[in-house]
Amino acid sequence: MVDIYSDGKYLEENPTWHVEDSPWKAKQIKEILTRNNLNLETICEVGCGAGEILNQLNHNYSSSILYKGFEISPQAYELCKRIENDNIKFSLKNFLEADEEYFDLVMLIDVIEHIEDIYTFLRAIKSKGLYKLFHIPLEICSVNLIKRSSLVISRQKYGHIHLFTKELALELLRSEGYEVIDYIYTPVFEQSINHSILGKIISIPQKFSWKMNSDFGIRIFGGVSILVLTK
Repeated sequence: MVDIYSDGKYLEENPTWHVEDSPWKAKQIKEILTRNNLNLETICEVGCGAGEILNQLNHNYSSSILYKGFEISPQAYELCKRIENDNIKFSLKNFLEADEEYFDLVMLIDVIEHIEDIYTFLRAIKSKGLYKLFHIPLEICSVNLIKRSSLVISRQKYGHIHLFTKELALELLRSEGYEVIDYIYTPVFEQSINHSILGKIISIPQKFSWKMNSDFGIRIFGGVSILVLTK
């Protein structure tokens, strides 16, 4: 699965590298960081893609923080280099090989679902930052299990090889020794455009159930990720 990020396959399937989602993701990150009143001087993003999340945080959260992005894809790294400046630096490097690096906050935004050896990875990054922030899609829901093809597409197009519910995501982090400080749901469906007829039909009860009972709505209709702040 790692090859798809270095051989151009992922870029072929996702030509924008999800830049259009970055302002929304940065807004969610800003919310959880602000409400926990963290004193941060350095922020790192592992698997930073095109680097736009860090760019958005620099403009809308704090320009006094030093940001650094790590990326293993040469194609994504070329996109990153376009926005590099005095506050934001990028490295075409496996974060686990950056032995000398340490940050106040290490962000893994839609990353761990791609990692083959997820347990070794989580143990290895614990010593590389004071706080860690995970954004994890909650793809196990009744609708996706009924549709079946949704989860296969998620694997083939996006490289998601691990699937989560909220409970599984939190248990994974806690089992590897992470202290969960805070978490929030991030309703991806609110900023996604459903082009298919089925997607438009599902979005109606999805939005209604989210307002009435978010936990129940997520288990049935999905369309939500979880943002988890840990130490």
